[in-house]
Amino acid sequence: MVNRTARFAAQRGSTLVECAVATALLTALAVGVGSRSQHRDLAVRHAFETTVAERELSNVAERERLQAATALSAGTVDLPAPGAERHLACAHLTRASRQLEPGLWELELELSWQPSGGTGTRSAARVVRLATELTR
Repeated sequence: MVNRTARFAAQRGSTLVECAVATALLTALAVGVGSRSQHRDLAVRHAFETTVAERELSNVAERERLQAATALSAGTVDLPAPGAERHLACAHLTRASRQLEPGLWELELELSWQPSGGTGTRSAARVVRLATELTR
C-alpha cells in the first residue's frame, strides 16, 4: 500500500501551492533584476547630464574670456545655453560677475536643469557651478 501511494504522488505533478510559491519566487527575482537595471540606467543618465552641463559651462567660460574686451558690468545675467538645452530639460544658465579690482573680474556661471526622472519641481533641479577670473 505504501508503494502504491508513492507511485501516485510521483505521477500527480505539482500542487497549486507549489506552483504559486515557484511563481512568487521567479517574480521576486525578475523584479529585483529589473529594478537594479533601472537604477543603473538612471545613474548613467545623470552622469551624462552632468558631463553635458560641465562642458557647456566650460564653453561659456571660454566664450566670456574671448569677449572680455567688451564692457563687463557687475550683476547677474541670464545667458543662452544652446548646447545644454538640446540634452537637459529646463536648462537655465546664469552669469554673475563682479569686479575684484580694476581690470580683474570674477565670473560665476551656474547651469541648472531638471534631472531625468525628476518630478518637475525647481527644488529638485541639479546645479553645476564654475567660477573663473578674467582680466581686461
